[in-house]
Amino acid sequence: MIELVPTPSNISKNEVPRIISTSTTDYIQKEIRNKHLGLLGELFILKNEIEFLNNNGKADLAAKVQHVSVEIGDGLGYDILSFDLNGNEKKIEVKTTRSDITRPFYLTRNEIDVSILFSNNYYLYRLFDFDYSINKGKYYIIEGNLTNSLKLEALLFLAYPKTNI
Repeated sequence: MIELVPTPSNISKNEVPRIISTSTTDYIQKEIRNKHLGLLGELFILKNEIEFLNNNGKADLAAKVQHVSVEIGDGLGYDILSFDLNGNEKKIEVKTTRSDITRPFYLTRNEIDVSILFSNNYYLYRLFDFDYSINKGKYYIIEGNLTNSLKLEALLFLAYPKTNI
């Protein structure tokens, strides 16, 4: 079961606790778990998109839905190519957490750039409270240029040595 909820508009950065820990973290295991959760979330939304199109008499479009992050590669800036009921493409990026709606999520520079480039048909599906063991979760949708709808905070920087020219 998947539940569509309204996109939140009033979550402040101060409401989201910073996680500071002195414990030892196995970053490799954490990355493996996150990748697995992300893939399960993508499959959940992929299935939902296909069911939505089939249930609305659009089996021809449902047959064209692609899991592009798996079939083509993960560098396209979106995970699923789907369609609206009029046959227009939907480039869907899926962000999945087991946590509640206030939990921040990560975006790549490429995902932001693609949302700007394809703002007319870019969709971010934010899947949260996701429990894949019982196939249940909630999501909201952000359409278009992500810089218009999200507060973005840089956490990593790409660094190069300065030249002495």
